[in-house]
Amino acid sequence: MTHTVLIVTDDTDLVADRVAAELAGRGTPVVTLDTSHFPATISMATGIATGSHRWAGTIGGPGGKVVDLACVGAVYWRRPTQFEMDHRMTSPERAFAYGEARRGFGGVLIALGENDCLWVNDPVAAARCEYKPVQLQVAAPGGAERTNHVNHVRPAGRLQLGERIGQAHHLQAVERYLAR
Repeated sequence: MTHTVLIVTDDTDLVADRVAAELAGRGTPVVTLDTSHFPATISMATGIATGSHRWAGTIGGPGGKVVDLACVGAVYWRRPTQFEMDHRMTSPERAFAYGEARRGFGGVLIALGENDCLWVNDPVAAARCEYKPVQLQVAAPGGAERTNHVNHVRPAGRLQLGERIGQAHHLQAVERYLAR
């Protein structure tokens, strides 16, 4: 069975269009979804049965595109866009609905990775990599050279900690934001 590649990106992503065309030319089924269309024109009917370790169901997109989760073999998390909630909702309603969409729709997609689904740009790994302390810690065992690095919210504590670790160090200043 040939597995479907699900590409999650915005509607104007020409690179993703070229990737989708190449995959389709090689006989690989491809479905492209723009997450900004959820929940307005993208539907999700999914569930997980007692005793099962896999989500089942479908995601339906604009133009009648439907992807069966059981057929998804890879997800290319290319350039996902923010969910767009109905403008008639109040601000608190939109915030609540956005959180539910992120955890529900996004959560089902992320759960596919637990089922031997290949991720290109795994969103959980990408989110971890946004944090500088994680980047610095991971870089060391790989042999990357880095200067000593100090994070501290108060100038005096930052300087004391910097003196303690010695040598030249990079100071990440945060206190200027606390004064605002």
